[in-house]
Amino acid sequence: MDEKAPMYGSVPTSYTAVQVTPNPPAAEAARSTVAYLNLAEDLPSASFQEVFPEGFGTTAPEFMSELNYKIYNATRNFFYTFLVVIVGPFAVFGFALFMASMSFMYTYLVAPALNLSFIAMLFFCKFYRAFIRLFFDPCFESLSLTLSNIRATFDIKQTQSQIRTV
Repeated sequence: MDEKAPMYGSVPTSYTAVQVTPNPPAAEAARSTVAYLNLAEDLPSASFQEVFPEGFGTTAPEFMSELNYKIYNATRNFFYTFLVVIVGPFAVFGFALFMASMSFMYTYLVAPALNLSFIAMLFFCKFYRAFIRLFFDPCFESLSLTLSNIRATFDIKQTQSQIRTV
């Protein structure tokens, strides 16, 4: 049998078996939660080896690598816990206080001001027509009487000298 590279669109004749190891239940639950929250692409992955690579051509003693790894994990877990347990409630309380103050200001400041402006507009609209009649009608009438004696004539006939040929 001739082993050639498969061509585009061709069906392979043999398959390679891949052994799949099952995930532990806790890791599977964490993955499903992350997938549910759609954070799988957004979470940066930083392993200890990526953050603290060994220098080229050097090797550290085994106990030092383990100690650095334990310090790295303890520090990372401490800061995550600190942010979630200590800073988190203050951030939530501050956000809740901000939203409550916005709701209070809208209810007791903005909405009454809008209603008062609508009442003022209704009051003004009742006298708007009388105001226009009283102050602007004389101006419009005198302007129309002034311009009414203007006569304009337009000569539509064109003479032969006015017509241009191209």
